[in-house]
Formats: sequence, structure tokens, C-alpha cells
Amino acid sequence: MIKVNNAIIGVFVLSVFFLSGCKSSDRLNPDVSKINANVKFIRLEKELFNIDSLHYTDEMKNLVEKHGDVIEFFITRLHSYGRWNDPNTLTKFRQVYLNNPYMRDSLYPDVEKVFTDPVIQDIESQFTDAFKHLKYYYPKDSLPKVYTIINPFGFQSFTYGKDLLIALEFFLGEKYRFYPSLEMPEYKMKDFRKEYILPTSLKTIFQGKYDEDKLTDQTLLSKMIYQGKRLFYLDIMKPDMADTLKIEYTTKQLNWCKTYQYDMWEHLVTKNLLYNTNQDKVDRYIAEGPFTNDEDVPQESAPRLGEWTGWQIVKKYMEENPKVTVDELFRDKDYKKILTLSKYKPSK
Repeated sequence: MIKVNNAIIGVFVLSVFFLSGCKSSDRLNPDVSKINANVKFIRLEKELFNIDSLHYTDEMKNLVEKHGDVIEFFITRLHSYGRWNDPNTLTKFRQVYLNNPYMRDSLYPDVEKVFTDPVIQDIESQFTDAFKHLKYYYPKDSLPKVYTIINPFGFQSFTYGKDLLIALEFFLGEKYRFYPSLEMPEYKMKDFRKEYILPTSLKTIFQGKYDEDKLTDQTLLSKMIYQGKRLFYLDIMKPDMADTLKIEYTTKQLNWCKTYQYDMWEHLVTKNLLYNTNQDKVDRYIAEGPFTNDEDVPQESAPRLGEWTGWQIVKKYMEENPKVTVDELFRDKDYKKILTLSKYKPSK
């Protein structure tokens, strides 16, 4: 059982792993100042909603020539408006998407109001820094083109080939007027802010490169470490990003994990949970929620305790094994080895 001392829930406690994390700081926080990666978003929602209605067909053809398969993917595969070679497909897209009063008169203007040019430029600057690190660790890979779009409350971000698409309507602020109609829990809506665009996008890029289904089995440990790898990817791509943004925790939740790190690990080990394959049990430590919902875990706990613990294991593993490259880490499916060689054992 995780024992909670209510008097110190909000106290920031430095763990041994937080302190030792500085050992590999040079290796995992390189100088990228000379790497060229100037990110400019392609504002696809602007281009679509500013099409001249009198020349719709011609202007859509121009967009297709300009952006290639991305337009086809968005219209025919992501939203299924019809077959690409069917002349009725673009007509349907115009009627259902571009001329939809909700999209045209509410959602698009709201996106434009929040994401002004200075706001976009600030986010582009953050992406530029992250993509410099991306180029450092993967010098042979081409950098993704980044498109913004309105994807009426579908995916927040998604990849198509090497391109990244970001649905801006998911980042309008937690109090945005239409979010309650989505019937999403309040704890999730706190993440619908522009500060989460970069971490969400980096997670999407990671998942596109390192397929979870191919890199995990059914055990809780494999899921924990995969999620830990995903967070470690954010560590190396944006070293100055706040941990709360990476893992989508409040400061209180993050401090709870640091305070009860030993108790969490003892709980996972003594309850024989690491190699548990029951999906319901696994999800209790990985899935979204207001807290980690399992027996002997208090409701004051942070959600996704398995994800946070997996993150600490991965960081400790890379600290203990300095010759392992990040790509080798991310492709390694031997989770028992990673745990063993991490020497992860929190102290009281």
C-alpha cells in the first residue's frame, strides 16, 4: 500500500535520480546553435477558409499542387468526403466543411483570434529549437513539414508520411466555450492550451517513428517503459521544457510522484504488477484519469503512475549506460534488460 503523509503532499522532495540526472546532461543537452532548422508553419486552415468562392475549383487545384498528398489525405482519408478522383468529393468538402456555419462562423474565427501571428511565431520558435535537436540526433532524416489545420475535434496532432498536422482547435484554452459540448472530463481540458502544442506534437512524431504495438508486449512493465521512452524523447528534443508539460501533470501531481517515488516502486514490486498482463490492471497505471485508480493507491495520487515510473527507469538506464544511443534505446524491446541495467531502486 502507498502510505501518504498528508502533511507533506505538496512538498518538493529531490530524489536521488533527480540529482544524478545531471551526470548525462552534457550528452543529452548538446549545443545545437549551429544547426539550421527554421520552422515555419503552413497555415492550411487559413488557405482553405480564404478560398475565393467564385473560383473554388481552380483554387483547390492550386492548393493540391502546392501541398500535394496532404490535401488528399485530409479530405479523403482523414475525413472520408469521397474518393479523390470523384468530382463530387471537392463539392462535398465545400458543403460539409468549408460552408458549415459552425466551422466558418465560429470555430475558424475563434482559432484566428487565439493564434495571431505573434503567437504562432513564438510557437514556431519553440519548434525550431526542438527540430534542431531532432536534426542533431537524426542527421540523416529530413525534418517534418508542419501544417496547422482545423480537424473538428478529431485528432490533436497526427502524421502523414513525414509531415506533421496540428489541429489548432484543441488548444484554445481550457475555458473555451465549445469544449463542454465534447463531454470530456475536466482534468483533460486543462491540457487544451497552446503550451501543449509542442509536447503533443513531439509525442506524435515519436509514436510515428517507434510503433508501440511493435515495441511492447502485454505486460505493465513494457507499457511503462514505452511511455517512459516517449517522455525521454521530449527530454532530449526540448531540454528546457517543463516536466509538467511533458507528462501533463499539475505541479502538485508532479511533486506527489517525487515525494512517494519509493512507495510507488515498492507497491508495484510487492503487488507483482510489473509483469501483470491483465489489460484492466495495466490501464489503471497507464490510462488517463484524475488519479491512479487502483486498490491501495490513494485518490491524492497523480494519474498514470506507471508512465511516470517508466520515465524514471529510462532516465536512470541512460545515465548508467552512456554508450547506448537514443535510437538504440527507443528500438530496444528487452524491457527486463532495461530495468535491470537501469539499477532503478528509489531510496526512502
